[in-house]
Amino acid sequence: KTFTFDSKVPTATSIVGWKAQAHTDHDVKRARRVGILAEVLSDRMRIKLREELGDAYSPGAGSDLSQSYKNVGFVMAYSPVKPKDLENVSKVIVELGDELAKNGLTQDELDRALTPRVGMLSKSIRQNGYWLGSVVAKSQSRPEILDWSRGREADYKAITLAEINALAKAYLGRDRSLTMKIQPAKEQK
Repeated sequence: KTFTFDSKVPTATSIVGWKAQAHTDHDVKRARRVGILAEVLSDRMRIKLREELGDAYSPGAGSDLSQSYKNVGFVMAYSPVKPKDLENVSKVIVELGDELAKNGLTQDELDRALTPRVGMLSKSIRQNGYWLGSVVAKSQSRPEILDWSRGREADYKAITLAEINALAKAYLGRDRSLTMKIQPAKEQK
């Protein structure tokens, strides 16, 4: 689907989404692993779109698996681009997802995604902002958050290449992708 808007600024955005879901209402393990998969996709996008092709400066990917509803969630990849590069960048993002689905990722890619995350977790657990904003504020209505916070570092450290490759295969195939393009209504000269 292509969306247009009136603008004098020659900028566009490519967005590619894949449906991803948790199998239970509170599948935090799967949500963490899908997040790591999105980190790997984001890194591949940076390498391909920014470093190799020079078509995008700040591509990225993320994920969101609902903590409230079963089978609701997504992996989303996005990249601001020049309107002339929109088609190619959209195609490349779909190809990168499909490549992960077909061939998986490497242990090095997994380590590059996990190492900073584990470092961030070790730091955040010593900060009041994490405990007050992410744990205590929600723990009365969602008591499982207390257990999630206690076991999150160990859970991230337990993530395996096989788990992430299985999720890539399940979610990121070309046939599961939905491409959205946002561009100016007419290209400005």
